[in-house]
Amino acid sequence: MKVMSESKQPLKKNLQNARAAAKRAQREQASALDALADVEENIQAVSKKAVRRVAAVVDPTTQMSGLIAFIRERAIVGLAVGFVIGTQVQSVVKQLSSSFIDPLFQLLFGKALSERTFTLRFHHRAAAFGWGAMAYALLDLFFVVAVIYLIVRLFSLDKLDKPQKK
Repeated sequence: MKVMSESKQPLKKNLQNARAAAKRAQREQASALDALADVEENIQAVSKKAVRRVAAVVDPTTQMSGLIAFIRERAIVGLAVGFVIGTQVQSVVKQLSSSFIDPLFQLLFGKALSERTFTLRFHHRAAAFGWGAMAYALLDLFFVVAVIYLIVRLFSLDKLDKPQKK
């Protein structure tokens, strides 16, 4: 019986060692699982931040507000409106001048305004100056500026360029 109890001693010790090793392994496994959970939380937090940043960059409302702010700051609306309106008003005023002002001058003075000239002679040479064409261009300019001013004031287009007050 003594032989048997001596042989049980190392088995008992081995069993105790195995149980202690299993408990250590369980603690290490729990610690590793906790560390893994922390890493997973950090990854989720970082990915949420990244998604928010990407959404802010790609968000069309953010992009449009940036574009609108750029347009207001740089007065691009005024420039574009002025260009389009100026081109159209110029063609209308030129037609008005050629249809009404020229015939009126022709009726009153015998020649159309755009055809009026004066001639200077110097040492047997002559030069014709088209003062009528110049006056015609100045009248054209005056009418274009007046009509554009009236359109801008009438439709309050001058307020499009001003940045919004925050």
